[in-house]
Amino acid sequence: MHLIRTVLKVAAAFVFLACASAPAPDRIPQDIHQGVRRLRQGASEYQKGCYLKALQYVQESHERFSLVDDLQGSAASLNTLANIYYRLGDFRSALSVYDEAIALFEQLDQRSGLVRALANKSAVLIAAGSLDEASRTLDRADEISKDAYVLKSLRLKTRALLLIARGDSRGAETSLVAALQIASQSEQEFLADIHYTLAQLKLIVQRPQEAVSHLQSALEIDRAAGAYFSIGLDLAALGSCYENLADFVQAVHYYKRSLKIFALLEAHPKVQWVRSRLVSCADKAGLNLEPILHWAEQWASGHNQAGLCD
Repeated sequence: MHLIRTVLKVAAAFVFLACASAPAPDRIPQDIHQGVRRLRQGASEYQKGCYLKALQYVQESHERFSLVDDLQGSAASLNTLANIYYRLGDFRSALSVYDEAIALFEQLDQRSGLVRALANKSAVLIAAGSLDEASRTLDRADEISKDAYVLKSLRLKTRALLLIARGDSRGAETSLVAALQIASQSEQEFLADIHYTLAQLKLIVQRPQEAVSHLQSALEIDRAAGAYFSIGLDLAALGSCYENLADFVQAVHYYKRSLKIFALLEAHPKVQWVRSRLVSCADKAGLNLEPILHWAEQWASGHNQAGLCD
């Protein structure tokens, strides 16, 4: 959100200069205003997990900023646009758009935005399996930051993802513990994600009981933020914890809640995965799933009253 505040400052400065020199056309400040508004709307939909709707808003914000040659707004909208492509699983588009954002942040000499975009790009490269390129990209973010605390918890969390992908669970845990301490003090926007990543690591190393507290912390933060998709991820991961602990009744409890959220968001790949785990655990616990499976099928097919992503 700090990028949006910066865009507003740029807009205010532009209006001041226009008034000091000559009357400016009404269209220009209106386009900046609309660009900021659409970027905020897109960020809100992204937070909820309505990624296709977020895509529409952020694409329009980028068009508005491009129209008036607002480089700061363009860079912010591009970074958000790339985040959305990543969430949609379109890694190629995400990487291409991150490169555009990185180039603009470099031109603006905006270090915080540049580091954020580089860290985000690294995460996509890790997910795509391009670990060497991810390492080089993350090294560049660290070099730009040098000894400064520029999004250090984000960089440490992303470094942990790289270490996990390379099988270094001990190094990953060290990075995540350090990231958690920093985020708790000064970078709380990353706190839920760090807790979630720590929990995933605990599951990988077969310590599911230790993962539970991290997921409960992530869940509390995501609920407060109204981050529906992330709430669904937290609940699904809690289901995995209890499934690993062979507490299938508790696993069903959390998988049910996760399935409802993903069904309402019409997040079909997540619906399929959570449904499969839910059915497996319910079978072992001897529990009836008829009502929840009926609702999930109905909601996921678009027959719901909530209309969260309409």
